Amino acid sequence: DMPKVGKWDADLTRKDPAMVALAVWDGVKEDRNGRKVISVWQRLNILDK
Repeated sequence: DMPKVGKWDADLTRKDPAMVALAVWDGVKEDRNGRKVISVWQRLNILDK
């Protein structure tokens, strides 16, 4: 198990897949606010050891 330490930690203990989307921006290229690259929804499967 991954213990939750702070309010920004993710709890990745689940059996069903989670739907996630990512956003990436580059401050050097002056990306900010709505200027970023985003992904479509992806299925994230968490596997047990």
